[in-house]
Amino acid sequence: MTAPKTTYTPSAFREMNLERLHEIMATHSFATLIVTQDNVPYISHVPLLLDAKTNCLRGHLARVNPIAKLDLTQPHHAVAIFHGPNAYVSPSWYASKQTTHKVVPTWNYISVHAIGTLTTTSDSYWIQANVAALSDVHEAALGKSWKITDAPANYIALLARAIVGIELHIDSIEGKFKLGQDKKGGDVTGVIEGLREAATSGATPNVSGSTEIADWMARIQNDL
Repeated sequence: MTAPKTTYTPSAFREMNLERLHEIMATHSFATLIVTQDNVPYISHVPLLLDAKTNCLRGHLARVNPIAKLDLTQPHHAVAIFHGPNAYVSPSWYASKQTTHKVVPTWNYISVHAIGTLTTTSDSYWIQANVAALSDVHEAALGKSWKITDAPANYIALLARAIVGIELHIDSIEGKFKLGQDKKGGDVTGVIEGLREAATSGATPNVSGSTEIADWMARIQNDL
C-alpha cells in the first residue's frame, strides 16, 4: 500500500534508499508519534525500535498517556517522525560568495516519516519483551551489559502494568535529506569544511549535528 505524500520534499532532497532511511530510524530512534482522533492530534515523544523484517515499529507508552487512552481496538492512522541531524549553514561558507555574493543562510537536515496504522497491546509478555529489546540495543551502544533480568521479576511485572505496548505497521516511509544536493561542488565542499571547522572549534553548540550533517553531505556527494 502506497500512502499519499504528506510532506513538502523537492525531488533533489527526496531519499528513496531504504537502507539509509532505516539507518536514520535506528540512529535517531527517539521519534515524535502523532495520532489523530475526532480531528484532534495526539502527540507523544517515544523511542521506537524498527523491525525491518515485519516492517513494524514497536515501543511503549505510559498507560496514562492520552494516546494509550484512545480507542485503538481498530488500527488507527499514525505517523512517526524521526528527527535526524540538522545544522545551520552560513552563507560565508559558500565558494560562490566570493564571486556572486548571491548566497543566503539555510538549514540542512534529515527527517524520516514512517506512516501507517497503530495498534496497542496490554500483553505483559509483549511489553516486557519490548522493554528488553530496547534496553539491549541502547546498552550495547554504550558498551554496558544491563539486562531486564537484572531487576527483580516481580518489580518488572509491576512496572509493565503501568505501560501499554504500541506497534506501528508501516505503509510508507518518506525521507527528506536536505544536504545541498542543489548546490555546486565548490559550495558543497565549502559547507562541509565550514561545518566541521565550526564543530571542532566549538563555534557552534550543535557539535554533533554539524558533524553528522557534514558526514552525510560527503556521503551523498560521493553517490551523485
